[in-house]
Amino acid sequence: GGGILKSKLEKLIADLNLKQKVILAGSIPQASSYLKAFDLFVLPSRKEGLPFVILEAGKARLPVIASRVGALEEVIESGVSGLLIPPDEEKELAVALRTLYENETLRERFGNNLHARIVRDFSEEEMLKKTIAVYLAA
Repeated sequence: GGGILKSKLEKLIADLNLKQKVILAGSIPQASSYLKAFDLFVLPSRKEGLPFVILEAGKARLPVIASRVGALEEVIESGVSGLLIPPDEEKELAVALRTLYENETLRERFGNNLHARIVRDFSEEEMLKKTIAVYLAA
């Protein structure tokens, strides 16, 4: 997107001479169609609810590294369908990135496991059933 750190990130990218390698694409409609081009998905958030982008990454069979915040633990089982790290822990994020970078088998297993979980528990049909059940119980 175009968050409050955009100009700071643009400056950092320029200072590190990374303009040819880093793109700040902004908001992209139907971004999920681009996810298949990724090797892995990283969401190092400080706060989250249930980010839809994690569901999209799982549908695309991407291995995920995410912060242990919000409802992410309800979607990702760390060490089974991705890696969860504490927020603001750059060293642990670096270790997780290196782990998945160096292990294609692990990336594939995490991506497949997350995909199965998303299809089973977070499909549109399943989410509608769960939402209706909440209202009927009230």
